[in-house]
Amino acid sequence: MTALLNRLAERWLKTKGFSVVSTRALTAFDRSGSSEPVVPPPPSAKDEQYLRKDNPALKALYDRYDALTVNAGIHAKWNPRFVAKQLSIAKFRANSAYVWSYGELPRPTLLKYFIFAQYAARRAGPLLTRLSEDAAFGCLAYDFDGYGRVSRDRLDSAVELDFVHRHTGLLDKPGLRVLDIGAGYGRLAHRTCEVADVAEYTCVDAVPESTFLCDFYLRHRGLTGRARAVPLDEVAARGEALGRFDIAFNVHSWSECTLAAITWWVDLVRRLEVPYLFVVPNQPDRFLTREPDRQTRHDFRPVIEGAGYRLVAEEPVFEDPDVQRLLAIPDRLYLFARDGVGTA
Repeated sequence: MTALLNRLAERWLKTKGFSVVSTRALTAFDRSGSSEPVVPPPPSAKDEQYLRKDNPALKALYDRYDALTVNAGIHAKWNPRFVAKQLSIAKFRANSAYVWSYGELPRPTLLKYFIFAQYAARRAGPLLTRLSEDAAFGCLAYDFDGYGRVSRDRLDSAVELDFVHRHTGLLDKPGLRVLDIGAGYGRLAHRTCEVADVAEYTCVDAVPESTFLCDFYLRHRGLTGRARAVPLDEVAARGEALGRFDIAFNVHSWSECTLAAITWWVDLVRRLEVPYLFVVPNQPDRFLTREPDRQTRHDFRPVIEGAGYRLVAEEPVFEDPDVQRLLAIPDRLYLFARDGVGTA
């Protein structure tokens, strides 16, 4: 009876612009010292020595990528100057171009994480509880009673994977195969392997630092044999031989690419005959490219649809517009399916 009354109360309060918050959760938020984030564990001496800009492995990737002429390597945003300014190799999970962790005063930042955690627990609770967080490599994280240790990495991943699973059922599929385009440091690879029977998770990226960090991170998480980072030149050379996949992910990546680069990647997805394509653009209601002149924008949704993919599901990360504004996350999640493919 209590649970039913809570649901009815929350439904009514939602029409008035409010939400139910348990006293236990409020106590967790307001307890003494709660505004202090988790202290990230220091890297091992071996990791610290490896995560350097002058690592020969990273230099070799730069040389290999510079030699490529494929359109996938055309950068409108992730150029060396941008990467040098926005990314720390040693603290790649800190507030950066990979993860926007807010950079405000402690209490407002804490409040935003608390609201996000509350929402993620309601929407994707079963998945959220299966994801862990250790705050490694500079990750901003907070401990909340009832929600555990939360970070943007953990919260974003729970909501995204919940959306994918509700519309495809793929997280229950034995031997899941995923192609992650613009995989960054391997966030979703790690998270998907935590909650699904993954046979092969392939991470690809046109940024040398991303391939370098992703390869390191997958090994750090003990995912060798299940997940891999494939350098761009190997992707270009192998084409259809790259493998067969159940779904392709592209989260906040194509919106930072040129139309030529996106067309190259979408054509690869088409040739690989990937059944599903999960896309999160930077704009909530448009699929816009980023061209080298920093002014021109093109709509890349016709490229996806022209490759034989139709939109089958979409929804905002947060349904409440006030929460969207407070957390500055107006993003929408989009799922496309290849012609002839159904949804769960």
